[in-house]
Order: sequence, then C-alpha cells, then structure tokens
Amino acid sequence: MENFVNEFKKGHTGCEIVSEIGRDTWRVEYKRYNRTAVLKKVNNAGVYEKLQKLNIKGIPEIYEIFEINNESYIIEECIEGLNLKEKLLFDRELSKNEVHNIISQLCDILDKIHGANIIHRDIKPSNIILTFDNQVYLIDFGIARNKNDYSSSDTTHLGTEFYASPEQYGFAQTDNRSDIYSVGKLMIVLLTGRESALNIKAIPYSGVIRKCIAVDADRRYNSAVSLKRAVNIYYKKYFMISAAIIFSGVAVMLLFFVIMAGGNMYMRNYTEPVTEYTTETTVTTAETTTETTTETTTETATEGETSVREMWEYIGKNGLIDIEFTTRDGVETTTEKAKEVYEEEGYDIGAGYSDDYYYAPEGNSGEEETENTPRYRGIMQNNYEIYGEN
Repeated sequence: MENFVNEFKKGHTGCEIVSEIGRDTWRVEYKRYNRTAVLKKVNNAGVYEKLQKLNIKGIPEIYEIFEINNESYIIEECIEGLNLKEKLLFDRELSKNEVHNIISQLCDILDKIHGANIIHRDIKPSNIILTFDNQVYLIDFGIARNKNDYSSSDTTHLGTEFYASPEQYGFAQTDNRSDIYSVGKLMIVLLTGRESALNIKAIPYSGVIRKCIAVDADRRYNSAVSLKRAVNIYYKKYFMISAAIIFSGVAVMLLFFVIMAGGNMYMRNYTEPVTEYTTETTVTTAETTTETTTETTTETATEGETSVREMWEYIGKNGLIDIEFTTRDGVETTTEKAKEVYEEEGYDIGAGYSDDYYYAPEGNSGEEETENTPRYRGIMQNNYEIYGEN
C-alpha cells in the first residue's frame, strides 16, 4: 500500500490522495480538473478504455487509465449522491414514479454499453447512484466483461447473489439479457424494499418483472430498449388510470359543492307562495267557518294592512255587521255591532289581522305612538273588544 502511494505520487504530482473509501479505492483531489475524483484498482482495463472513448451519459467520466507495478488503475469522476442501497435505508421502498424514472434512465445506459458489447454483470442497488437532481449513474464495472459470441459459458462465474442471472452460475454465456435479469431483480427490491421474489403478482410492474427474471434467457426482453418500452407502457397505463380516478374524485366533489351551493341559493331566494284572497273569499271564509280556512285567512290577512278597511266595508255592505267609520284622536276607527251568528268568526278574522300589529286590550289610552303602532290600531282595538274578551 505504502509502495503504491509513493509510486502514485511520483507519476501524479497534480493529484493528491485524500482518504481511502474502500478496498483498493481512494478519494483524491484532482488538481488538473480542480475537482474531487476517485482512484481505484481495476482488473479489466480494456472495458474502461472502451468506456473512456464512449463517454456515455450516466457513467462516470474516466479521466486516466494507468499502471503501477503491472496493476491497472483508473481515475474517474466522483458522483455526488446516494446509491440506491443507501436510499432504501431511508425510504424503505420507492414509488412507481421513482422506479419508472430510475429504470428508464438505467435502460438508456444499458442500451449504450450493450451496443459496445459490454456486459455489466453486477447491477444492484449499491452500484447505482441517484444524484440530488435525480440523474442516474451506473458505477463499478469491476466484473464487467466484453461479450464473446463464440463461448458457451463465462470463464469466471461472478456476480451478487439474488441479482446474478442463472448464466452467471455457469448455465450459459452471459449477454445483454443477463443484465435484463438483474434489472428485474432490482425492480423487486426498489418496489418492496426486500430481496424476495415471492408473490410478484402483488407488486407494480409485475408482468414486466416476471418477463425480466425468466430462467430461460430467450423468454426475457432481448434488449434494454424493449424493457424500457414495456416499463413506459405500464407507467402510462397506471398514470392514466390514476389520473382518471383523481379526475373522477374531483368531479364528484365539484358536483357535490355545486349542488350544495345551488341548494343554499335556492333556499335563500325561496319564498312561500302567497295566495291573494279577494274580499269575496273572506266572506266565504266567514260563512263556512272551518278551522283550516280560518288559519289560511290568518296567514294571508297579515300579509297586507291595506285590505283591512276594504274588508270591513264589504262586511258592512253585506249586512254582516252594522258598521260606521269615525275618527278618534286622529286615528280612523269603527263602531259596530256584531250579529250573534258571526261572533266567533268575526273574532278569528280580527285576530288574524292583528297578528302583526300592536295589541292593547285596555283601549286607546293615549300612550305614546311607536313605529310598531299600526295605521288601523283603532280598528284592531275595537275588533278585540267586540269579538274577544268583553
């Protein structure tokens, strides 16, 4: 280790080691680029040489590839953010939206490296970094290899348990579909927070995941592009259903408020329909003498005081009551003598008209007039004396 550090300092005067962050991995201050970088030992320099030339979005930029004591090292871009393993410690599981964003970007990265015949072979949460602006980076190509179309199996069987495809255990040669398998396992963990493939039907993207993790590679998606297309179709379908549910809920709520508002407005503007009784109707009421018509007459009679004199005049003209109008203390009043047969009905008529008026059974005693005192107070007073208590 000490020997490596001394050798490194000799050949990299513009790069200072700050701290060790893992096995054969250091954080360095890369003065040439005025930024923090990562220095690490690699076993497959050829893969990194390809990545350096491709400069793929979503893969840390490779600044340098060099050898010290016949061992290969690289200096690459340091990505600031959380790897998905760290993120799951906080969130337990991710939402459909987050998973869609991550898998879509990951598929774009895989499409580029698969196009260069590079198989990552170690896709798992700790090897995927999500930056603070939601940019996905695929890191650690330590066991990545170049695809060999003429080999029936991998020479070295590597990978991480649960995420590694069956081919990585020696059943066949790995290819781009091996990474597709690992993406399916990754989706399970992101959506459930657990490394368990049980009851897949109960989780989102279940159809997509089952196709990804098929044991037979021929039954999987044959490319990252096909996988991304399937993920997008599922997401759009989910989004449309969710939007429809939300829209329906909002529509129901709006309809409810409209109905309530309309009902309140109707109740505020609603008035009882008023039947305008004519004098003839009043006479009929007096003659029929039923409780129902007496109450109805009471309700309409209190609606308008201007009909009081007309009613009394009509009664007088038809001989129901002997009546004459006089003025006492400036107030028009009446003197009348009720016929015995109409005594009870006359009281009801007078009582109905007096509901909204000032009532003083002791008579016109000359008390101070108020705004509640009616124009026909004298009529009401006389009526009470004749048809009410004597």
